[in-house]
Amino acid sequence: MDKFNVYQEGINLDMFRAFCEEHGRAISFSKGEYFTRQGKVSRHWGFITKGHFAYTVIDSSGNEKIVGFAFQDTLVGDSFSIIKKATSLTDIVAISDTEVITCDATDFRLLLNSDLNIRVGFAENLFEDIYTRYLHLHSLSPKERYLQIIKDCPEILQSISLKQLASYLMITPTYLSLIRKQLSIEK
Repeated sequence: MDKFNVYQEGINLDMFRAFCEEHGRAISFSKGEYFTRQGKVSRHWGFITKGHFAYTVIDSSGNEKIVGFAFQDTLVGDSFSIIKKATSLTDIVAISDTEVITCDATDFRLLLNSDLNIRVGFAENLFEDIYTRYLHLHSLSPKERYLQIIKDCPEILQSISLKQLASYLMITPTYLSLIRKQLSIEK
């Protein structure tokens, strides 16, 4: 899943993992357990050693929508909430049994503030990733967004369900099935 959260390509994940190992502790999350809750200030962040999480929001109709994922060997946490000490705008929920080396949010802020290059690199990469996703929502069709994800992360459907992918793509599972059916006919 190296190409899913592209912002993490430009940061030293080994350094973040080592920091977590030195300052944190391993915690297991069962499928459905929350790492962070919407409306609460995030108190921790971490490095995923097994499993994956979904970042979710509740829309105005009360429906859960997936806005992101965090996979094994990547970081997890609500960076905005931690850095700004603001309430989280998302839930982060385990979508499989997951293991994380967690650190206190204060430690994450200290790490980012310890070296301007770390902080700026993290922020710039995160901004670029989010901005690109935003532009894709407006410039690519759902079919094109699906094809892009499959191209970038061909193994994604081994980790998440079609229903979860449809939510992330902002389409219904039925529409995603139609896209997949059209693509199989085109082949």
